[in-house]
Parts: sequence; C-alpha cells; structure tokens
Amino acid sequence: MFRGYGETRQQQFAPAGGRTTIKRERVIPMNVTSARSHAGDQASSPADSAAILRAGYATVAAMTVLALVRGALGAIWFTETLWKLPWKNYGCPADFTLARSGLCDWIGREIANPPFGLYHSFLVNVIGPNIRFVGFGVWLAETTVALLLLLGLFTRFAVIPLIITMCVIIFMANKGEPLAKLELPILLLSVFVAILFVGPGRLSVDGVIGK
Repeated sequence: MFRGYGETRQQQFAPAGGRTTIKRERVIPMNVTSARSHAGDQASSPADSAAILRAGYATVAAMTVLALVRGALGAIWFTETLWKLPWKNYGCPADFTLARSGLCDWIGREIANPPFGLYHSFLVNVIGPNIRFVGFGVWLAETTVALLLLLGLFTRFAVIPLIITMCVIIFMANKGEPLAKLELPILLLSVFVAILFVGPGRLSVDGVIGK
C-alpha cells in the first residue's frame, strides 16, 4: 500500500538487554503510475544503454564517412588545378589559341556551345583576349576552393562555384555528348549539392567553430 505525502513510518527496535527505541523515517511519496514507470525504467536501462551506444557509433561513422568524402573531393579538385598551372600556360598552346588543350580548350568548347548570345559575346570579346589573366584567376580560385574543401572551412560557400562549374561542364562544354561521358560530372554535381545542404560534418574546421 502506498503512503501519502508527509506520512512517516515508525519502526521499533528492542536490542537484547537495552531500551526499546523508535526510529522514524519519512516515506518517499509514490503512486501506482510512478511506481510502474520506475520499475519499467529499471528494467529497460540496459537496452537503452545499448541503443545509445549504437546511435553514438552510427554518428561517428557518418561523420567519418562525410569527412573522407569531403577530403577526397578536395584532393580531386586540387589535382584538377595541376594542369592549369600559370607557369605551364594553363595547359594552353604557346599562342593561347582557344582550342586543342588546357583551359583554352574548355573556353573554346563554351564558345562553341553558348547557352545564349550574350554569353557567347562575353567569351569571345572579354575572356578570349584576356585568357592569361582569366586563367590565373581560375587557377587561384580553384586552388582556394580545393583547400577549403580539404579543411572543411566555409564548405557550403566553397561548393557553390563547383556546382556552377559542373553545370557548365554538363550543359555547355560537353553539350550533346553521350551520357557515358557525363557520368563523372553528374556524380560530382550530386555530391556537391548534397554537401551544400548537409554541410561538412563535425570533423572539419566548420564543425569545430560551429558554422
């Protein structure tokens, strides 16, 4: 039987050869519902602990996978800057013809497949004649983005130009190409978009500083 609030319980003790003493103790109030809940908590605590451990392991695994994917993307993007090195003419021919190789080849493809006339004029009249300066800006920007991805710093900001670049590669530079040649750009585009929404994870500089 459960006792009410403020009720005390008396117990008598009669040691051999001594006086009878009375010990009073306060009864902790408890009703039927709380007693059942307490008993249920006691019974389920091992299962709860196991569930917490499994959730913790899953979280650590997810953070690790996300960090590995982000680091791999940063490394891949950094390798893409190696053929655009300024002291190698950004991979262009010696006369910087907008064709054949390197960054000049990509600009030439965009000129051949512009999404609209104004963009075509911009490439022909602005980018083409200034390819040396534009090439340095492209190399510097892509190197910076690769380092930001590797560190996980300003990650959501860093993937925005990469998303734009993948769209240019898929819909402009390689317009009309079979799907088999576009699988890698499409895959990278999907991963960059996912990182834009998910973020870099806790195993990153952004995760440490709370961004």
